[in-house]
Order: sequence, then structure tokens, then C-alpha cells
Amino acid sequence: MTQSVLSVKGLRVSFPTPDGRARAVQDVGFDLGRGETLGIVGESGSGKTVTALSIMGLVPRPGEIEAGSIELNGENLRRLGERRLRQVRGSEIGMIFQEPMTSLHPTLRVGFQIAEAIRAHDGVISREEVRARVESLLDRVGIPDARTRADEYPHTWSGGMLQRAMIAMAVANDPDVLIADEPTTALDVTIQAQVLEVLREMRTETGAALIIISHDLGVIAEMSDRIAVMYGGRIVETGTLEEVFSRPLHPYTAGLMASIPSLEGPVGSLPSIPGRPPDIAQLPSGCSFHPRCQLAQEVCASSVPDLGSRDGHGAACFFSDSVERPVQSSANVLVAQRERIPTPPLLEVDDLRVHYKERRRLFDRRARVARAVDGISLTVAEGETLGLVGESGCGKTTTARAILRLVEPTSGHVRFEGRDLCHTEGSDLRRLRRDIQAVFQDPFGSLNPRLTVRKIVASPLEIQGEMNRAEIRERVRDLLELVSLGQELEDRYPAALSGGQRQRVGIARALALEPAMLVLDEPLSALDVSIQAQILNLLRDLQDRLGLSYLLIAHDLAAVRHLANRVAVMYLGKIVESGFRDEVYSHPAHPYTKALLSAVPVPRPGARSDQIVLRGDLPEIGDRSVGCRFASRCYRAEARCLEAEPELQGEPHAFACFFPLAETVS
Repeated sequence: MTQSVLSVKGLRVSFPTPDGRARAVQDVGFDLGRGETLGIVGESGSGKTVTALSIMGLVPRPGEIEAGSIELNGENLRRLGERRLRQVRGSEIGMIFQEPMTSLHPTLRVGFQIAEAIRAHDGVISREEVRARVESLLDRVGIPDARTRADEYPHTWSGGMLQRAMIAMAVANDPDVLIADEPTTALDVTIQAQVLEVLREMRTETGAALIIISHDLGVIAEMSDRIAVMYGGRIVETGTLEEVFSRPLHPYTAGLMASIPSLEGPVGSLPSIPGRPPDIAQLPSGCSFHPRCQLAQEVCASSVPDLGSRDGHGAACFFSDSVERPVQSSANVLVAQRERIPTPPLLEVDDLRVHYKERRRLFDRRARVARAVDGISLTVAEGETLGLVGESGCGKTTTARAILRLVEPTSGHVRFEGRDLCHTEGSDLRRLRRDIQAVFQDPFGSLNPRLTVRKIVASPLEIQGEMNRAEIRERVRDLLELVSLGQELEDRYPAALSGGQRQRVGIARALALEPAMLVLDEPLSALDVSIQAQILNLLRDLQDRLGLSYLLIAHDLAAVRHLANRVAVMYLGKIVESGFRDEVYSHPAHPYTKALLSAVPVPRPGARSDQIVLRGDLPEIGDRSVGCRFASRCYRAEARCLEAEPELQGEPHAFACFFPLAETVS
């Protein structure tokens, strides 16, 4: 290994609780060489972010570093005074935080905030030199028209642009170490690919060592040289990227790998890690993972295993020789699903449009038209899942809300079981909504925090007024059992539940009125990968048992592949490609679909060789010039694409492109 620039040994961090102190980080240690990338992976609550904040000296009070050393270039950061520590932050260690919108001050211009980071560590630099450096940094991280955009406020930038601004700020003073805390969690796969490319370029240009924190093993596989897997505040496995991925020694690592949805291999139920991550205030005795481990024996509950090492590859497990990477189900479900697709369809959407008038200034009477949904048609059959995919801002959620009549369509028709939702009102609409329910993206924001689980699930039944109290109570218990939640959770509030449990409550509420169809709006995006697998498997099981139809809205194409029969790809209010899942995934016709698929991180070292990184962000949905909507970002665009808009053609595999990919049409 190269010379160590950062060395962490025996790190312990705790937070006070009513019963004492909870250790969020326990005996964590690692060395980081110059130019090396360490990937730290684990579920939410495993201690990843607290470890990063400890290195920066930013552990939030009343948290406290109890023990351990943190040495940067041989200097122990724990012994530094606050003044010297402020000098180290930003100049020698830079950090890219998880939420760029909350990390940047909303009332200060982006360029000013980057300039602050420069002036804080270089008091003699002139204003002109600072400005030139800010523009140079923004240009290096791929911000177009950096001179103009430096004077804009954070709220006018997209999530991907804000994350690139945070990278520019972090590398502004050429630090020796960069820490990226979940830098791509809230981003689409295309923007994620851009951000990871920028991180790689900055690492190469500056020569900085990089710590990248993520729960996405695909991101870790693309970026890392070595891996540290954390669980319950401890590192449970560490080694080189190739060693850990080819032969995981800890059952938790193997479980994480197996639970990742993939674009390759057979489609079936995903292996998942049972249960939920532990509460750091109530960690199990012995090995923290033993309540969820299939290999656990008595010794696991009484003793904490050491992080042993086999030529640098270590795992804190008594039975690491018995760990095998689970094999995903080989069931070919696509054929069975095709055979049961009936006609006529359950849901029919015909030329649906949702347009908004937007005024750019308070007293500006001139309004532009934002075409959020601009003439889409789709169908969903009984027992079928249609996956509607695309980047944030393409109109997926607006489509779902228009189908549910949560927003009013500008024009078009939505028919459910032959009845027109767009021209149904009052009690008739309320009765029709019983048969088509929604599961929303944010499992916490969509649940009333003042209601218990029992009350939340019972609400639809009480509104309909067709059951007495005893019948409702029995129905709630049946619903909770259906989504694999125990009766002991009935009296809990949403704040006392994990993300996966909250999403199960949302699903139970949606099933209360025995609908024929669920509209699933990004039901997995807020969940850890292991919990995602549990929810995916639950949705598959419910569909098989109840004959449900799903409209699944997502930007994660790998997850969609494991649930959908057919796929529709959406871009700027239009469907640009649709067809049976395997045909679209194996032979994409539209360049946008190809780019989406190539941007999905592959959880295997060296697997990505043909990635297409789209330049720029999704354009605004306001007034457009003529031509193909995707032409400004398309790597195959020609003059014709700027002059006319292609129509969606073909059946059953349809695409809207003048120059479709050759492998599809040959």
C-alpha cells in the first residue's frame, strides 16, 4: 500500500440516552493511502456518517468521541485546538455532504459560498483571483456557463448541479483527503453517473485520497479500491474490492450483495436479509448481526468476534468459512405473466395531458406553459405490472396523480374498468377510487405522525362507513399480517417504525378497501437495499395472492426489472419507448433508454465498460422549440432531430426515434 495519509484506530463515538450512552461507532479503524479510495458500505444506522463526522471533528452534540486516534499526515486531529481544526477542515480534508440543498445556504449565491471556502484558507488572495478560481472550479465539475451560473441561488439549480457545486467547494483548496457521504443517494442514475465521473476526475487531478460512503454496492464497486462493511457501529468485513466481492467472509456482506436488484440473470424473488438493523441504544449482546444471521449459534449471542485477517481480508465472524453468497431464484416469471394478460385492459390512459401556466415574475402577465404530461397513452391489464421509468422531472408522478385525479388533467381520458375517471365526480368518484389506491414515495411523509398504525390502516374503512368497530379492528389485524407486520406494532406511531415498516403500513392502508390496482410512486427510493428487497418480494407475493395490478413508477431500472411485465420509458412528458420488459432491457431502441440502462451501477468490480454518461440535466418543461425532446442530450442526434418530433411507433415494442439503435431494428 502507498504511504498512509489518514489513519483511524480504535474509534469509539457515543450519544447519551435515558439509560446511559449508546455507542454509534465501536472500535473502528482503517488506513487510507494517497490516491486510494475506501468505500464504506452498510445500512442506515450502521455508523458510516458518524465515522465521517468524527474524522472532520463535527460529531453533533451531545455526541462524544470516547476513544481512538485520527491521524492526518501523522498529526493527531483529536489533540488539535478548534482554531487549528478549522484550518484542517477544507484545506486538508474536504467533505461532500449527503443533502446538497440543505448543505448550501438558500439566501447566498452559489459562487459566493464556494468563494467563502477559498478565502477562509487564503487570506491574501484578491477578489478577482477568487472569482476566477470559482468559475474555474465550476467549469471543472461540469457546470455549463459557469460565469453566469455562479451568481444564481441554490434553489434554481438541479440536484445534480448542486452536488457538483459541493464537490467544487470540497476540492477548492486541494485537500489531501476527500470524504463523500452518500453523494448520489437522491439522484437519478443518469445524474449519478455524471457525479461519479466528476468525483473520479477530481480524485485524479488532485491526487487526493477518497472515502466514499454509500449503501449502494454498485456505486462502491465502481469507485473503490478497498471496502469496509459496517454494521451496528462496527466494521464487520474489510478487504480489497476484488476480495470482498469474489469471496465475502461475513454473512451480512453476502446478504447485501444478494439483495441487490440486477439487470442481469434470471428474474425472481430476491434473497433478503430478515428483520431490521439494530437500534444503537439497544444493541444485541455478542455479535450485533446474530438475530438476523442464518449461521448464528450460541457463541454468536455471547461473544463479539474479532475482525480477523487473511492477508488483509478480514471478517468479524466465527463462521466465515461457512459463508456462501446466496443464489437468486431461477424462476422465469415473464412467460407465466404474459400468458395471463387479458383483454380488455383494466386501466386505459389515452392522450393524457397535464399543462400548467407559469409566470416567471410576480407581476408578469405573460405566462409560459409547462407541459408536465404532454400526450401519453398506456394500458395496464389485470394482474399485470407496468413500470413507468425516467428521470426526476420527466412527468411520471404527475401522470400518476392525474390518473388518481389528485391533479386535474388538461385533456385526455383515463378509463378504469371501462369507467371514465376524468368525468366522474362526487360519490361516484369516491366509489371508483376504492378500486385504485396509491402507495407514495416517502413512507414517513405520507403517514400522519399523530395517528397510530391501527388508526392509519383503519382510516379508509372508517371513511367508507361500511363496518362496525369490531369488524374494522379485525380487518386491520388481517391487513398487518398480510404485509408481515406483527400486532405489537398496532399502537406505535410512525416515528417509532423503520423505513421498511412504514412502507408496509402504507401498503396495508392501500389494501384496506380491497382495490384491484395500486399506483406505486417510487415505493423503494427511500429504503436501504436490504429493505428494498423485502418490499419488492412483498409486492410480488401480494400480486400473486390477490391478483393485483400495479403501475410502478421508479427511476431504478434494476428494481423495475424484478417486478414489471412491461416497461414504458418517459422523457419530458412523453413516452419515448415501451414494450415487454425483456425486449426493452435486452434490445433498447431509443438512445435515452440505452443511456438509462448503461448508467445503472453494477455490483461487480470491472463490470462497467460501455457506460453512456448523458451531459447536462433534464431541460425545463416550459415552452419548447420544435424537434425531438431528447436531441440536446442525445449522442446520436442529427439535423433531422432538431427539425421534427418523432412519433411513438411499433407494436408491441414501440419507440419514438428517427435513428433507433441498430441492434433493435436489424
